[in-house]
Amino acid sequence: MHPIWKDFYVDLGSLNDSEVFRILCDEEVIYTGKAHKKPGTNSILVRINDICADYLSHNWDSAEMPTFHVQRAYVNMSTGLEWAVVASVQFTNDWSYEEHDLASGSSAPINGVVDIRQPLMWTDFTKDVVDVAITLADGKTFTKYIPMSCLADFNADFNLDFSKTSGRVSSTAKVDLSQFGDVVAARIGSASFKVVNKCNRYALYYVNAFGGWDSLLIGGNHSETDSLVRHERVVEYDNTSSANRGRVNYVNEIQKRMTLHTSWLLGDEASRMHHLLNATEVYLYDLEKRQMMPVVLTNTTTEHKTFKGNGRQLVNYAIEVAFANDRIRR
Repeated sequence: MHPIWKDFYVDLGSLNDSEVFRILCDEEVIYTGKAHKKPGTNSILVRINDICADYLSHNWDSAEMPTFHVQRAYVNMSTGLEWAVVASVQFTNDWSYEEHDLASGSSAPINGVVDIRQPLMWTDFTKDVVDVAITLADGKTFTKYIPMSCLADFNADFNLDFSKTSGRVSSTAKVDLSQFGDVVAARIGSASFKVVNKCNRYALYYVNAFGGWDSLLIGGNHSETDSLVRHERVVEYDNTSSANRGRVNYVNEIQKRMTLHTSWLLGDEASRMHHLLNATEVYLYDLEKRQMMPVVLTNTTTEHKTFKGNGRQLVNYAIEVAFANDRIRR
């Protein structure tokens, strides 16, 4: 297993000055090209991790990592062009430089607080079933075994991007804690979650730097704004006609933005905020409407807040998001 950020080179050999090669993701050809020797070198080296990156996902049809095969072309005098495998490799969807044990799962929750109304997500590339230890308000404890799959009817917009419409195994489990009663805590592997049931309105779901799904419950306040682009046309003015009023605003393009504030975070919790603030795939979940909406983060800087740097034990973050789908009013 190799993290996708780490350069991985394949040696195509030293017999020729150039070689035709191709890359397969399992059985599908994803790239074909020709590589040349660099001046002063003895062999042809090809860096393939950048090519393979677009074919990795946080969610696969099975809990097995896809295997990339590199093949070199050669000419067989009797059968013509054939291919020989020169290397095979599996990459993990890991863009983090932090030390991380894949065996412990690819989720890295920031503060481990979830609302009982929101789905608890857990990504683990090495298991078909995840063990969830649940604690109720009366002190009773029990374990539930959740398959590593997201049901196709989870949430319309989120489901199209996240879960497969088939019933096959996925690498991310969705845990509906509300079905177990008055849950106050849950534990998966080494991660502990505090389960609350209060007036939180929103949670953010995102793919962290390890390639796993996590969520952050928004504990602070939020504000909402609309950015308008107005389109006008000028017509002949006639005070007897509502259509001919001189200047007409015929369509408005509306982009909705929100500023969300986290709850107060401890130093080690704040140190994991970069997983969210640097994420490229983010959703806003409305806990009241039970609706998942795609958003993009618009923060242009990420401050790494610490106790020493900020002079206090507790810190919080403002997270700026824009809804991915613009609205039009005619």
